[in-house]
Amino acid sequence: MNRIQGVLSIYFRDKWIWFLTPLIIISSALIPNLIISSFISYYISLAFILVSSSLVYMFVTGIVSVPQTFSFTISMQVRRKDYFLGTSFMAAMISAGLTLFSLILIILERRGSDRWGLQFVDGVNIPELFGILFVLFMLFFYIGFIISSAFQRYKAKGLLTVLTILILPPCLFMLSLVYEDGHGLYMWLTSISLAEISLWSIPLTAVCGFLSYRLLRRASV
Repeated sequence: MNRIQGVLSIYFRDKWIWFLTPLIIISSALIPNLIISSFISYYISLAFILVSSSLVYMFVTGIVSVPQTFSFTISMQVRRKDYFLGTSFMAAMISAGLTLFSLILIILERRGSDRWGLQFVDGVNIPELFGILFVLFMLFFYIGFIISSAFQRYKAKGLLTVLTILILPPCLFMLSLVYEDGHGLYMWLTSISLAEISLWSIPLTAVCGFLSYRLLRRASV
């Protein structure tokens, strides 16, 4: 436990990536759109913009966390298991903070309406919405984390393999929509709620986390 706390203390010292960067992203995403929405009548969901930008932030943070901290942390006699657990715990804390901030903005945007103002989540209560956003933030973090873990383990070959696995399915899906009768598939996908997507994301998040750990266990410093 003390070694996990040591990993967390390393992250707490790096205020730029884990604390200042999300504030900059949130501010740059919200302030311009807030100004624009005050001059036009078209409705802009600031909550949707915040969630989207936060997902990108978690993905990028997962990518940069390993090359910036792995070698240094392991050189401090920290076990790879403790490094993985400490990094995951830090990501969970940031995800919880972003989720809480997003929920506050969503509630403010609701303004007594029966709709949340965030696509695909109508009819979802606050605890469920917290779980949905938290799972999605962690999923995007682990997707980025497995990319950097593969590069740490296998360098360019591992990076190319993981990127191929991540990019190929969406490309095949887009081709099926273009060259096949994809209207039925498109209608089915758009009918899926965000709650259902988050449930499917839980095992995917676990798989990405497990594979990242296995890659880091054999990665060179």
